[in-house]
Amino acid sequence: MKWGNDLLDLAERFRQADGLAKRPLHKREVLTWTATGYSSKLIAHRLNLSARTVEHQIASAQKRLGAQNRTHVVAKALVLNLIEP
Repeated sequence: MKWGNDLLDLAERFRQADGLAKRPLHKREVLTWTATGYSSKLIAHRLNLSARTVEHQIASAQKRLGAQNRTHVVAKALVLNLIEP
């Protein structure tokens, strides 16, 4: 039953997004700065993190939200109100 599987998949995405929403503030800040178009290096400098940490947080958000790339993860985070426009 495809429709039932779609609902289960959607429920899982919301559960994972909820986990992302409960993360420390800087994890959401990384997504917010990513939405502005900043590079990982610039975000890292701005938040006093390593560029590798920023890349890891973006990759983690992509996995949790089922996003394909940085733009997609930002779009999903905006739709789910994890970050503000």
